[in-house]
This record gives sequence, structure tokens and C-alpha cells, in this order.
Amino acid sequence: MSSARSASRRTKRRRRAAPGTAAPSGGESEEERQRREERERDLRRQISDEPGLLGRIMAFLPLHLLLWLSRETWVLAAPNYHHLSISARLRGERSLWQRIPLALVQQIATSLTQLISITFCHPSAIPLWCFDVFLTVVESHVAGRRAANMDGGTLRTITIEKHGWRSNESGTFGREHPARPPLVDPPPTLSALTAIKGLSEFHFDLGGRGWLMPSLEEVTLEEDVSMGYGAAKLGQLIDSSHSVRRIDWCLRAEWWVEDVFERMPTPDPGQPGPLRHLEAIGTIDLNGPCGINESGQLGRIPTPLPLPQQPPPPPAPSP
Repeated sequence: MSSARSASRRTKRRRRAAPGTAAPSGGESEEERQRREERERDLRRQISDEPGLLGRIMAFLPLHLLLWLSRETWVLAAPNYHHLSISARLRGERSLWQRIPLALVQQIATSLTQLISITFCHPSAIPLWCFDVFLTVVESHVAGRRAANMDGGTLRTITIEKHGWRSNESGTFGREHPARPPLVDPPPTLSALTAIKGLSEFHFDLGGRGWLMPSLEEVTLEEDVSMGYGAAKLGQLIDSSHSVRRIDWCLRAEWWVEDVFERMPTPDPGQPGPLRHLEAIGTIDLNGPCGINESGQLGRIPTPLPLPQQPPPPPAPSP
């Protein structure tokens, strides 16, 4: 009896599955599969026929994934990139930046002509991780715009962050202390750059690259920067700006004067100086070496900010 019922069910299934419409294991009939493939062909044709559409779509991919595609694809997408991350957080991305030749980095970054922001995220214990890649990206971006005869600039923000790597990531890092790429001649002009955030004492070499940043408004440094270290480099970093508003750092008054502000160009008589927009300069430490009070240096700081006044001299001892 049971065999008869099984045979009856098989017969009914064969009747429902007419020739040419048999459903495969996935539940899709032959006719449905053909319609789906036709829709996909139409969609691919529309994307290919629309100028620039494929590049705009591909620009949503992280760059380290896009580079695995064909060269034609990433070259098409590169001008649509606005935000670039060079990060050690993800193992796959970290591996790519550690192995990529600088010549290829230069070729890629030259195509990134519309960058607005760059984030450089290094392992907390390896602050110079892939620093050569970061420098090459910035400078090649500028070179690409110059080669394309593009006026002005687009890069507005550079952010440096730390990644607190885990113990199980030990041994997966490379490119820990790379050599700096050669200086660019002429130095790059980052005309739209307004902020550099998260600098540490290990990154003060930026000041020696000769970057011209006339619109730079803000330079912030991480909290654990050693006082005084690299003050002259900071001066080199900001001396081309006419727009500085905020420098978030703690320095002795003498260092503020001699290493930072004395590098700024002197204005013509009656003309506003390059620090006319200055709103904050962090902390001025008046404790000099051997307990010497440096408040006398305050009058040498060329800023419109209200600064603490030099205290009056102590009264002469009574006879």
C-alpha cells in the first residue's frame, strides 16, 4: 500500500513539472532564470553606457579592495574618491599597505585628484608604520592635480590616529621604520588644507617636507607629546600659513617665541601679520630652566591674543 502511495506522489510531481519549466534545486524555473539573466544583462549595459557611472559606484569600495580589481577599474574610480584611509586596523588592509611598492602608491595617488580628507591610522606602538606611504599619497595627490592643470586644491583635512593593537596581532606588522621618500621639488602646495589633527612627536618630520599650506587654520597634537621636542619643526609646519587660528600644544614661552613664531614672516609696516587670526595657542609654560620665570618672553609673542602680563618686580627689601 505504501509503495502505491509513493508511486502516486511521483506521478503528480511529474505532471506539475511541465517540460521546459522544471524547477532546479534552488526553486528557480528555467524561464525565471532566463528572465533574470536578461535583466542582469540590461543592467550591465545601462551601467556601461552611462558615462562615469561605473567609476562612481566603484568609489564606494575601500581603496585597498578596489586595487584587487583590474587597473582599468581603479583608474576609472580614482577621480571619484574623496576620503582615503591608510589604516592598520584591518589585517587585509594592513597587509596591502605594508607590501605595496612606493612607485605604485605614487601612480595610484596621482589619480586621486579629488581627495578631501586623509586618515592615517598607525599601531599605537609603531607610530611610523607606513609613514612613507602616507607622505607619498599626500605629495602625489598634489602632483596629480598639477599635472592635470587643476587650479586650487581639494584636500582639507589630515587626521592621524592610533590603533590599539591586540596581542594576537603581534608579528603581523611590517614597514615599521621606513625611509622617507625624497623631497619633492618644487614643494607641494596644499592650498585647501585647513587642519592637521593628532600629530605626535614622531610625525614632526612633516615640518621638514616644505609643504606650503596658506589656508592652514588648526594644528592639534596628541596629549602625550613631550614639551619642547620638535618645536622648530612645528614652526616650519605653520610658517607658510596666513590663516592660523589654533595650535593646541604646551611649550615654554621661550620655545613659542624662538622656535615657532620667529619663523613667521614679518609684515610690512601697518599691514596685518600672519597671526592676525590666532585664537588659541594651547599653554604657555612660564617655568624656565633652573626655576627662571619666563614671563618676560610674553611681549615677544606676535599675537593679538590677550596674554598674561609680566608680574611686577618684587619690592626692594627695607633697609
